Amino acid sequence: MSIIFPTDIIQRIQLFMSGKENFPFIKKDELMSIFFLYGKRTGISGQYEISQAYDLAERTSMNLDRYIQSLSHKRDAKLDTEFLRCQFVNRALQLVGGAKQPISNDRACHDPVVLSNSFATHIPFYNHDYFFQLYGPLLKEQVIVSARELLVGRIVLIGYNRKEAKDLPYPSPLSPLYVYMVSLYGLSAP
Repeated sequence: MSIIFPTDIIQRIQLFMSGKENFPFIKKDELMSIFFLYGKRTGISGQYEISQAYDLAERTSMNLDRYIQSLSHKRDAKLDTEFLRCQFVNRALQLVGGAKQPISNDRACHDPVVLSNSFATHIPFYNHDYFFQLYGPLLKEQVIVSARELLVGRIVLIGYNRKEAKDLPYPSPLSPLYVYMVSLYGLSAP
């Protein structure tokens, strides 16, 4: 799981957690995109694994939706810079407390809870629409050649801070994911 847009989200979270940046640390007109990859290591095979992944993806999107809705109801109290910074820092401390090895600030900023909260808190702050879309298991024909090893047989849940897929500047909601995977894993471009 990660955030595709904004591309410098980890640096922004680090600045926010260290007190060098205030909330919101994503601008109103910026595109936000988050994704969850199911079956990352070996892919998903068989109806049982597919239904388990679909169930997990559905719960993930429902939990994020609930969190976004709860933030919308008490916006001023829950979307305060210090309140959110405290939540992020507390999450980093939880990671440190449960870790067998030291946790770097960079690793804490890659934590799924921190990333999900970064996405979720900006939606109600700007009163944005958002959507989640589920794909997969992805077939070879649906994935660019350079990302097939990483994505074929996987299920992807992707979300954007737009009302629907047609509001995106891409032919498919998955297009940025392909570019992200190619750049992240040093794969050759298509």
